[in-house]
Amino acid sequence: MVDVAIQYDCPYDGKSYILVLRNALHVPSMEHNLIPPFMLREAGVTVNETPKIQVTDPSESDHAIEFPETGFRIPLSLWGIFSYFHTSKPTHGALVEPMDVYILTPTTWNPHSDSYALNEESMLDWEGNMR
Repeated sequence: MVDVAIQYDCPYDGKSYILVLRNALHVPSMEHNLIPPFMLREAGVTVNETPKIQVTDPSESDHAIEFPETGFRIPLSLWGIFSYFHTSKPTHGALVEPMDVYILTPTTWNPHSDSYALNEESMLDWEGNMR
């Protein structure tokens, strides 16, 4: 588990952004970053993971990661059936220059906490209807 900063270069506005991931799983042999949507949502990030091609009336917000407080959006692409976006390792210069920084994951959290399951189960009554 590591805390890491990755760089996202937006193909639309040409700007670079630093994305911070806390408690990320580090697998040295992997070339890709795997981020569970659950973790992003716990940090207050909106994850719209349905591809635009599967949405009846698609918009820019579909198949994207959005930061509601700023409106910043990272559009997702497809690799086969897997959603992704390109990132890179930031240079030292990129980390010391003023740049927009976004937190992708909660500062602290326990993925083994029973509270997630208990809260989910408490949403339905004994007949399976919303309370």
